[in-house]
Amino acid sequence: MPHSSNSGHDFRPPIKGIPTKGALNCIVVEDNNKQSALLKEYIAKTPRLNFAGKCDAAAEVYQQVTQSRADIIFWDIRLLDNRIMLHLKESGYYPIVICIADKQEQTVNRTEVSPHSGMVVRLFPEQDYGFVEVDNSSELYFTRNAVVGGNFDELDVGMVVHVTPAMAEGPMGPQAYAVKLLDKAKTPE
Repeated sequence: MPHSSNSGHDFRPPIKGIPTKGALNCIVVEDNNKQSALLKEYIAKTPRLNFAGKCDAAAEVYQQVTQSRADIIFWDIRLLDNRIMLHLKESGYYPIVICIADKQEQTVNRTEVSPHSGMVVRLFPEQDYGFVEVDNSSELYFTRNAVVGGNFDELDVGMVVHVTPAMAEGPMGPQAYAVKLLDKAKTPE
């Protein structure tokens, strides 16, 4: 349903679950106390954000969200669990999830995982994601942002790519950290 603003009409519907007035309750899912403290400080300094609690593991998230009526979750990407997100959605909770990783973890993740060759097996260009098969077995989810050089629109099913798997699973399961075009030609059938 459209709503009005002070400066005229705003025909955008409000986002489901996000209050238009007052503070937004935030929880932090982080097992590193130093990172948690930094996020808590950031939330305290940011207008309209209210620190509502902290979880050390994904298993604690559902209870924390329902008790604090959290609007935003700052979630360490290493601890992200799609099952918890699904459970929240099924229960009618739609918090904004902001995935976080510290710079040291990002550097370690880039150097610990070796790249592989893979083949694009499914693409969903309207939704900006796809799947690539690695080593003729597992499929990895990837987004437009994971495609090196911004070449997402050049991808096609059957195309050979260079894939760097991510260390942690994403919301769609195993995911690629980076996808790079190797050859614009399709593999022979």
